[in-house]
Amino acid sequence: MEKNSQENIQVQWGKHTVNLTFNSLDFNIDVDELIRIDSSNPVGEMLTISTLLNKCGIMRTQAEYEMKMAELEVKTVTAELEPEVTKSLIKFVGEGEKRKAKHPTIPQVEQALNRHMTIIQLKKQHLMKERDFNLLDNLYWACKSKDSKVASFFHKIVPDGYDSEIIQGVVNGINIKKLA
Repeated sequence: MEKNSQENIQVQWGKHTVNLTFNSLDFNIDVDELIRIDSSNPVGEMLTISTLLNKCGIMRTQAEYEMKMAELEVKTVTAELEPEVTKSLIKFVGEGEKRKAKHPTIPQVEQALNRHMTIIQLKKQHLMKERDFNLLDNLYWACKSKDSKVASFFHKIVPDGYDSEIIQGVVNGINIKKLA
């Protein structure tokens, strides 16, 4: 992915569409490096932690959306397959005029749906999306914890010292450059 390329997300807010633009995320993340506090560059940490937290929040939100869409797909397809599965479970007993249809019980239909290959595949996909969400949720809360620690450790740094204390480089996945 190109550096400095832009991503856009559209959000409905009432009757309006809000276009959120941000620099693309780096999709190769060293989590241990990301959540470690660089005590040699406190100003860099302070300047970038909000951006890091925002990007983690965006990834978390997208993963949650995908997880919920996968869950909805399972429910929708299950509802669509239920009549077909129910019909396939109807058994006829007796002979001639005494022949009657024996309808399946609700647990029998549920069991048959749970064994249906389409439902199994969709549930596996949902579980993968749920795992992805949980991993990104964990990353988000780790970054939130880092944000709190950075705020408490470095609250005494004043703006006068920014220029002399800032170290150029990548902090929290964000490239910091001093302007001349």
